[in-house]
Amino acid sequence: MANEDFRTFTELDPNFRLVQTLTRSSWTNLTNAETAYVHKDYTENHFNEDLNQQFEIYMTSVTLQGVSLVWMLANAVDRKAALIVDDEDFVFIDWTYSDDFRLRLYENGNQVDYETSLKSMVTGELYFLTLIRADTGGSNSTGLYTLYIRTDSHSGTLVDIISVECSEGEQKDFRYLYAPGATSSGSGNTTGYIQNLNLNEAVAAFAVLQEYFQENFQAIGNN
Repeated sequence: MANEDFRTFTELDPNFRLVQTLTRSSWTNLTNAETAYVHKDYTENHFNEDLNQQFEIYMTSVTLQGVSLVWMLANAVDRKAALIVDDEDFVFIDWTYSDDFRLRLYENGNQVDYETSLKSMVTGELYFLTLIRADTGGSNSTGLYTLYIRTDSHSGTLVDIISVECSEGEQKDFRYLYAPGATSSGSGNTTGYIQNLNLNEAVAAFAVLQEYFQENFQAIGNN
């Protein structure tokens, strides 16, 4: 499927930090505490069941304590810090820099919050990310998000794999997809971009259909 057109996303950007083109969503000197984000309404429960989304991210610069949202699914429209205060459900990827530079995958649910992160990320490197949600995955079959991090291409050198499980009842359907945005508080700032966002929805739908037929034909064969 084609990449998403960032020009169709909605910006909240009073300080002119964000720029949208056909294939890229960029941010420049985006500070932690300001109100700025990019999102698109895909209609209620659009992101359901399995997911397979691919995109590329690049961090040009980041100051100490800098944090920037890169990607998020949610059911409300606001900056990430406000969604946390309002106890909304969402899952996100962000860059953080304190004692080290890392990429974080975080699932914020109504029962337990889960997060995992990859340290030793670097600025000036283009990373190719594939985010998979297996809706019935994980040790308890309650949902599993897995992030594959590569360089060179989506089939290139594997840097690492990080994942978070959902607790029971947290396999949420989502409405809104976010690209860059400010996230928290403090004086840090970041500059970077996300590009070539491909939702691969036909791929995800095929995977679900394939699983259905495998289960049913196996059941027929056992009878």
